Amino acid sequence: MNELEPNKIPMILGTQYFFAILREDEETLEAVGQQVVELPKEDLFEFINYLCTNLTHMYQAMCESNPKIKDVLELVYQNSRKTGEPIA
Repeated sequence: MNELEPNKIPMILGTQYFFAILREDEETLEAVGQQVVELPKEDLFEFINYLCTNLTHMYQAMCESNPKIKDVLELVYQNSRKTGEPIA
């Protein structure tokens, strides 16, 4: 197996983290979290930057591939506004 280029590690961890959140996969979230803690400072900033810049793009791609996702999330948002609960 080939070694990963060090500059791609934050991107890979960010993608794994995003999809683990979607699947509610606690085991993967924990594993990614442990790896993120061990990242050098520069890579940690790259991980955070990757999540911030790509989260919207990933969400849009999911909504385009399955419009029901967008409908469900909009319904959750509307229900949360009605009850005054923050979305977290």
